[in-house]
Amino acid sequence: MDLGAVCAEVHALIGRLPHLRHPDDVEFENGLYFFYEHAERSAHAPDGRIVRIGNHPRSQNRLKDRLWDHYSANKNFSVFRKFLGGALLRRADPRHPCLQPRPGKGHWEKQGAPPCPECEILELRVTELLERHFRFRCLAIEERIFRNDLEKN
Repeated sequence: MDLGAVCAEVHALIGRLPHLRHPDDVEFENGLYFFYEHAERSAHAPDGRIVRIGNHPRSQNRLKDRLWDHYSANKNFSVFRKFLGGALLRRADPRHPCLQPRPGKGHWEKQGAPPCPECEILELRVTELLERHFRFRCLAIEERIFRNDLEKN
C-alpha cells in the first residue's frame, strides 16, 4: 500500500468540501472537522495539508459548539489550543516557564491548570492565530460511533 497515494486521495476527497472560517458557518450538527493552517503544504496536498482532525466524540448535536471550544479563550476547553499555545511558547523559548517542569507537565499544557498572566496573553495569541491562519472543512456524519472510528483511524 502506497501511504502517500492514500493520503493524497483522502486530501482530494476532503478538498471537495467548502472552506469555513467560523463555527457558525457549519450547516449541520454532527460530523468531523479538518483544520488547515495557511501555507502548510505537502507533495500530496498542494492546496493545503490537514493539520488537525476532530470530532465531538461524547455527544450528539455538538459540532458547532466543539469548534467554538477551539476559538474560545480557554486552553482547558481544547487540546488543540494547548498544542498551538505550546508550539508558540516553544518557538519563543523551549524552556519557557509555562512549560516547566517538562513537556506536558507545565501549567500551560496541564488540563485544568489555571492560567498565569503570561498564559492569559497567550490565549489571545492562540485565538488570533486560529482566526487569521486557520480554516476548516466539515463532513456531516450523524452516527457517533462511526464518527469516532473515522477520527481515530
